[in-house]
Amino acid sequence: MPKQLILAEKPSQAQDIAKGLNDNFSRNNGYLEGSRYVISWGYGHLIELEEPDAYDERYAKWSTEDLPIIPERFKYRISKDGSKQFKIIKSVISRSDIESIVIATDPGREGELIARLILMMSGNRKPIYRFWTSKALTPEAVREAFSGLKPGAEFDRLYHAATARQQSDWLIGMNATRAFSVKHNARPPLSLGRVQTPTLRLIVDRELEIRNFKPQDYWLLRALFKHERGDYEALWFVDNKSASKDDRENADKDTSSRIPTETLAKQIQARVNGQHGVVTSYECKPKEDAPPLLFSLTVLQQEANKLFDYSAEQTLNIAQSLYEKKLLTYPRSDSQHLNDEMVKECPEILQKLTGYRNVQFDISKCTISGNNKRVFDSSKLTDHHALIPTGNLPNGIGQDELNVYELAVRRFIAAFYPNFKFKITTVITAVGQDRFKSSGKVVISSGWKEIYGSKDKDQLVPEMKENDAVKNLKADIERKQTTPPPRFTDASILEAMSKAAKYVTDPQLKKILKETSGIGTPATRAAILETLKKREYITRKGKNIIPTEKGITLIEAVRNEPLSDVAYTAIWEQALDDIASGKVKSADDFMSGIKKYTAQIVEKVKGSNTGISGAAGAGRSGGDNNSLGKCPECGKPVVETQKAFGCSGYKEGCKFTIWKNSLERFGRKSIPAGTVKNLLSGKEVKITGLKSKAGKEYEVPGKLVKDEKWGWKIELLFGGK
Repeated sequence: MPKQLILAEKPSQAQDIAKGLNDNFSRNNGYLEGSRYVISWGYGHLIELEEPDAYDERYAKWSTEDLPIIPERFKYRISKDGSKQFKIIKSVISRSDIESIVIATDPGREGELIARLILMMSGNRKPIYRFWTSKALTPEAVREAFSGLKPGAEFDRLYHAATARQQSDWLIGMNATRAFSVKHNARPPLSLGRVQTPTLRLIVDRELEIRNFKPQDYWLLRALFKHERGDYEALWFVDNKSASKDDRENADKDTSSRIPTETLAKQIQARVNGQHGVVTSYECKPKEDAPPLLFSLTVLQQEANKLFDYSAEQTLNIAQSLYEKKLLTYPRSDSQHLNDEMVKECPEILQKLTGYRNVQFDISKCTISGNNKRVFDSSKLTDHHALIPTGNLPNGIGQDELNVYELAVRRFIAAFYPNFKFKITTVITAVGQDRFKSSGKVVISSGWKEIYGSKDKDQLVPEMKENDAVKNLKADIERKQTTPPPRFTDASILEAMSKAAKYVTDPQLKKILKETSGIGTPATRAAILETLKKREYITRKGKNIIPTEKGITLIEAVRNEPLSDVAYTAIWEQALDDIASGKVKSADDFMSGIKKYTAQIVEKVKGSNTGISGAAGAGRSGGDNNSLGKCPECGKPVVETQKAFGCSGYKEGCKFTIWKNSLERFGRKSIPAGTVKNLLSGKEVKITGLKSKAGKEYEVPGKLVKDEKWGWKIELLFGGK
């Protein structure tokens, strides 16, 4: 009897599909088999791109003379860990009773790539169909998706986009990394990439802006006025319609309440103190705030970082776990809307959620209508709808999962609640040539904010009308100082990556980019941040993301390259989106441009005489330029090698060595050179980037000590001991 092979991405996915198909499956080595279906699975990427030396043996040695490396045709290999499973899949595909293939890997670009490469390397010639759903893989969702299988050709666009992304990352990353590393004799090698380098530049540029920021003093003038219906406070501001020429010229151009000098503030204070005034404007307007849009992955990651300090990677992993437990829908979505047909499903989900005691709500206040385009809008969807709860209630999950689950539940319920309604009162008071502004707010109806337990406090201003007389009771001067922009957190850097067009200054490039253009994808942005951290280009201190000196040095070396510019990467990402959506039918032009740009990078690096300070650290040569400090054992220079920091006098028998991974059991995978340099000075040094078993980062003092048995090591001083 003919059968279909279903190719899942991992074993748990295969098990979920099997439960929905009711085909009396039996377990075999690497696959499940029933009377109509065989289900096998990968373990993520079983197939990967070859290294350069697979094209030519001379590429095993890094040399700028061999660059650029641009294969005419890319080669693939079976991953070391995936060899056994690949052979199983290939043998099943070749069976005579297998009539067709159903791709059931994750529904997205990367899932498509995983399956297509397995089929390509297997030599498959059999028809391909696509299983596609954004819903959690419940038996009902599996059966529904199988009833609407589509021809695989309809998803070629995703495969072409994913292949272009993979190959362009290889070309730019491999060539730029080799070119800059060889040019600057960098050990360990520098690491550059199509997305990671502009992301690092955003972080570095913000840090340099903070370091170069010079605070400036300014003054505010707050006045208290007496009206027959009550007293009220007001803030002096420049009203361009009525202010004097001197005040308009002296006041801060962007912030009309800031007074640039104390002298001017005192002059204004003197002329209004105790004087009579008049109400020149009184406005009371009703306002409404609609509920926030549903969650995309990026917005969920931002919210979880703000509320729970979760990194982007932590939130993605938690959301993935909740998806696999049938509590949330597919997490790797960049959409904040549902398709129009889902208007029929939402009442049932809301009804189920009434049984969840941690989030209390009144279902009678929920209005579900297909006319609500903030929720139901198929035209706003890409491959997936917004991330929402399935309606299943949690049982026995951990606190982190509970936190993320409740975020999604509250956001979903709030979407169907009434608007938050309030009144805003604005009063302008004139005292001679000076103007003061007061604002009040009165809540009419909490609406969706009830779901969050928000209690907005009323800010009351007496009811009055134009031309009412008032008297100033006092005017107080308040000294303030400008502050630098905040450092990036996971929440703010994700927003910057997803809205990169905001950071583009070139007017021509700004015209090309859409307002929503970003760098990376919802599924890859978390991994980019972790890669930068792993390579010690950034570090985290609390919520803040801070570039290391190594990261700053790298960006300064490539600052003038398009590779570090978010604009170019956003344009490339936009082009990949156009391929994935089918707007552009071929990736040929995209890849042609990437190859041309790769060659330009290499040629520019070859012709450059600029060096990267501190990049070199190869071998144990004892040159002073490479020295991190004096060896505490023999006094010779300590230098950095690929895996350790050691004495350059090792040939004479000195055994001083600090292994880079020596703090791995405390969660720090590699010790940076700057830390070792400070330790060699004999000081106690803050050791950052340590991680508890619960995944929380912390820091403690440390110092170099000599152990009689084990030699030199970094001793962590927990509790000062």
